[in-house]
Amino acid sequence: MRGKKPPARAFETIRKLTPTGRMLSRLAATASHAMMGAAIGLGFAFVATRSPHFGVTPALLGLPAFRLFDFALTSAVGFAIVATLTGLAMGDAEES
Repeated sequence: MRGKKPPARAFETIRKLTPTGRMLSRLAATASHAMMGAAIGLGFAFVATRSPHFGVTPALLGLPAFRLFDFALTSAVGFAIVATLTGLAMGDAEES
């Protein structure tokens, strides 16, 4: 028969982050929030322009100097900015 093994202690290997490591972790989290927001913004622009139920495409085509690409870019940048600010706020709340 096999002998019983002592339970593994997962928390023994966790060390506190150095200030440089904390800064890099925060930077990676901010960048990931920005990319996530841009992806959601592009998805929103795709659904809004492809679905006939919203009426976004006819409204955009009626404008003289505005293209669907501009709408997609504006949506992606807007969502990325909001997601980045939300991520920063959540990070500040988590640290305090």
